[in-house]
Amino acid sequence: MAGYQLIIFDFDGTLLDTAPDIALYANEVLRSRGYTEQTLPRVKKAVGRGVHELFKELEPSFKEGSQELEDAVAAFKRRYWARPVVHTKPYDGVLEMLAGPLSKFKKAIVTNKPHDLTQKILQTLSLSGFFDKVIGLDLGYPPKPDPASVLQLMGFFGAGRTDTLYIGDSNVDAETCRNARIDFAWVEYGYDKLSGLAPAFTFSSAFEWRKLQ
Repeated sequence: MAGYQLIIFDFDGTLLDTAPDIALYANEVLRSRGYTEQTLPRVKKAVGRGVHELFKELEPSFKEGSQELEDAVAAFKRRYWARPVVHTKPYDGVLEMLAGPLSKFKKAIVTNKPHDLTQKILQTLSLSGFFDKVIGLDLGYPPKPDPASVLQLMGFFGAGRTDTLYIGDSNVDAETCRNARIDFAWVEYGYDKLSGLAPAFTFSSAFEWRKLQ
């Protein structure tokens, strides 16, 4: 087993099942504008690249740069930011592993979710204390799969490429790790189906993170 010092986590679909709340508010916006509501599985597939990409994926009528798309995104943000935790909860095993087997590691989050929203959800669920650093959008870093935020964390903690593991659920996360040249662990219980890159680890539940201790 590699001797990791730093474990970086994705957020949606890795630590927390946030899709039910994303679907709740996305469908409110779609319905209010006369569009067809989408199923939870469809929403899960669209999560991970930011709100604009979410709505473009859910409704092809939303075109990049259009006022209609911007209005939908703004309406979604108003709803979601006001009450981001209705159905959202940690996946089974997350709390146990963070408090137990993974407590010896430096731990951080890198997500394409807006930073203030990520922090609000962590605080609401009393999870903030488990993580040494959190980097979401709006802090000046380009979104994943650009590796800038991951490399920044590695520099902050003094962790080399062989000392760092990223745990995520998506091809975006896998691409980020490939760009940063660090190991990637895929959680197959998340929102995406991995293609094109063999992960260093595959976890069917968060309880399997105990293998890293």
